[in-house]
Amino acid sequence: MLRRALLVASFVIGCGGGGAATSDGSADASTGGPSSGGPTGPDASDDATDPSGPSESGPSTGADPDSSTGDPPPDACEPFGRFGAPETTFVLPTRAGAGVYFPDVQASFPEVDWATLDRLYIPAGTYTSMNLGNLPDRTAEDPLVITNMGGQVRIGPNTPDGNYLWVMSGGSHWILTGRFDPDSGTGDASAPGHRCGAYGDARGHYGFWSDDAYAMRQYLHMGISVGAAHSFELEFLEIERSGFVGIRLLNAWED
Repeated sequence: MLRRALLVASFVIGCGGGGAATSDGSADASTGGPSSGGPTGPDASDDATDPSGPSESGPSTGADPDSSTGDPPPDACEPFGRFGAPETTFVLPTRAGAGVYFPDVQASFPEVDWATLDRLYIPAGTYTSMNLGNLPDRTAEDPLVITNMGGQVRIGPNTPDGNYLWVMSGGSHWILTGRFDPDSGTGDASAPGHRCGAYGDARGHYGFWSDDAYAMRQYLHMGISVGAAHSFELEFLEIERSGFVGIRLLNAWED
């Protein structure tokens, strides 16, 4: 039976030449507690933007969408509360500047009830790579929401010997989101992305930002690669300057 991957996304994608696919091979092991600092990001030269982001406040309700102020129409701001208030949460232990490496996240944290967890938080910071595998099987009515906490999460560029950039695998009905939604406990006000229709100012301001600086190494990286999973969602992510492809969603043919 063909499994369907539901993709609800807004991306800025930079693609380089073709190359080898990624693997789940050796990677950086991360230790320590959550990072409390904001994003410090790699120098993207002419492609860089100020990560501070626009204010989280919505537009004036009297704004004319055709006026010279640039304000979006009043109904452009989606109401908060899309995912509901979380009751159970877990913060991944990470170390800024290193890789986030949990290829079997359920085995790494057996104390977590992965069948009922509402939010899996990734602390703000810049990481060389990320691997989250064996994500749980959930239901459409009770998905696992994976989101950034305390600011923007930047992934890449990886170290010269790194054989992947960002891998997510396993499970179903999980949502990876950088959406700023205080009522749902997701994202951060400093990285609202295109909230309220602010697409023109969105670059550099998403909750998750994958940037491999067009790395041309032995392994050409995907901006994000998802495999062995189905019925998942990706949203409010920014993917750019990948060495191979920006987004790779791949299951075995028999799946």
